[in-house]
Amino acid sequence: LVGEDLLEGDLIIEQRRLITPEAVSLFISADVREIKVLKRIKIAIIPTGNEIVEPFNPKKETEIYESNSFIYKGHLEKIGAVTKILSPVPDEEEKISTALMEAVENSDMVIISAGTSAGEYDYTAKILESRGKLLIHGVDLRPGKPFVFGVINNKPIFGLPGYPGAAINDFKLFVSPVLEKLYGINLERSKIKVKLARKLPSSVGEDHLISLSIGKVGKEYKAIPLKSGSGIVSSFLKRNGFINIKKGIEGIEEDEEVMAVTEYPLDTIEKTILFTGSHDLLVDVLKILLWDEEIPLCISSIGSLGGMVAIKKGNAHLAGSHLIDPESGEYNIPYIKKLDVKDILVLHLAKREQGLMVPKGNPRNIRDIKDLRRKEIRFINRQKGSGTRMLFDLLIEKESLSPEEIQGYEREVITHTEVGLQIKNGHADCGLGIYSVAKIFNLDFIPLAHEEYDLIVRKDFVQDKRFDVLVKKIQNDEFKTRALELGGYDLSETGIIKYEG
Repeated sequence: LVGEDLLEGDLIIEQRRLITPEAVSLFISADVREIKVLKRIKIAIIPTGNEIVEPFNPKKETEIYESNSFIYKGHLEKIGAVTKILSPVPDEEEKISTALMEAVENSDMVIISAGTSAGEYDYTAKILESRGKLLIHGVDLRPGKPFVFGVINNKPIFGLPGYPGAAINDFKLFVSPVLEKLYGINLERSKIKVKLARKLPSSVGEDHLISLSIGKVGKEYKAIPLKSGSGIVSSFLKRNGFINIKKGIEGIEEDEEVMAVTEYPLDTIEKTILFTGSHDLLVDVLKILLWDEEIPLCISSIGSLGGMVAIKKGNAHLAGSHLIDPESGEYNIPYIKKLDVKDILVLHLAKREQGLMVPKGNPRNIRDIKDLRRKEIRFINRQKGSGTRMLFDLLIEKESLSPEEIQGYEREVITHTEVGLQIKNGHADCGLGIYSVAKIFNLDFIPLAHEEYDLIVRKDFVQDKRFDVLVKKIQNDEFKTRALELGGYDLSETGIIKYEG
């Protein structure tokens, strides 16, 4: 009806608000044909550095593809900005200054990537001081300390670190909010109280931003801290929230309750399954299949023993484990009893082949464990508490081989893929791992053992609909097909409940 929704003189929308499809509908209904809008801001992005080249161009071994700019571009264009990534500029003051002044002339705002840490190539701050006004040089934030902000010709200039983890933090904290406010976009995140799954140390002199995997275990929100550092990007993809440990606080204790910022709606957080313990490629397959049902699986690889402890403490829904008992040869159940892990069931996922991974062609002519005595062979080990480390220690004990005789025994990585990558890149000659990883990296494989990889599941999660979906996924044909493609797995007993306690 005429006048039912709007009357002449009614306010349709406030200034500096995002024009939604509903607002457009009301403009048409009210015969409003023209409105004044903010123009889309033009932002130039200048990558700097002697070691960077444009993506997919020929590069030397000492060079890397420039990728930070594409992080900024993607986020800025979601907000509504028009962006242009300029060609990389070498770490030379005159060339950076020329590129910056040209960008200022043709843009409304400029982002300079890298060249912001105090040191030999700290040109961004110097140029801002000489050509405009330097307002900020460094912030008390880790990762993200080397941040620069200033103005040239009334146009904002942001200098972001070269390390991507630090750069993303600075971008989200300092750059993105400016544009969100300018365009009237409300991206306010929810905050919830979570309990930390492990202790988090921090220095008192600066804020620390820590990425989290958050899920609801029982009646509490639990948060697993993810890998942090200036060069880490993957944690930003894996996380669904974060915390800021404020300057002056000497870390946070395990199981301490803190306020976390979420990056997804609360119903997505509550769907999230927290997986911890031992790493296996089949868990990655399960993650893909569960995502088809809009169920996120957050994976934290801390080793089989760590996974059992996490389940006992109620810090995850399920854990992967392949711990062999030296006396009985039985997998996982003896350790569950020793650790007194209760209210769980053990679901068998797969039998898998473990062995020595070596470079293609086996140039060191490694045949078995005894060959690791040879001083020229560089070994790469798994971390203490992992099932693979415990298996390796058992194998060398059977051969009367001591850790001191093995070059590299003390060099530790967290996953099978890290072992494979170390060998593939020539940083090690040998490492214990699963066949599927050797296949991915095109390495030769010397089989040594078949082991049982199980899922330890909290009983309160067994009653959850997500567990029903998980069981159906590991029993369907797609899971089996992907496992066969990876190689080295026996799925004849997949889905069998081995133990309840």
